[in-house]
Amino acid sequence: MPTLKAKVFINGTKIPCVWGCSNCKAVFDAGRVREATISELHKIDADFRTHCAEKHPGDSVIGMQFPKI
Repeated sequence: MPTLKAKVFINGTKIPCVWGCSNCKAVFDAGRVREATISELHKIDADFRTHCAEKHPGDSVIGMQFPKI
């Protein structure tokens, strides 16, 4: 089951700036080493889900969880 996992964090924090697919070596990031905005996080999640549909078809996917507002 492909899962989007935080891989790299902003220096000395628990804020991720790079995520990776748990099933392969694909990497997803906002393009800069800084805290990603909510829009960028949604794009990273969408990119991961597109990646999974293409590279891991038929698998259940665990992406980012966003609070419902």
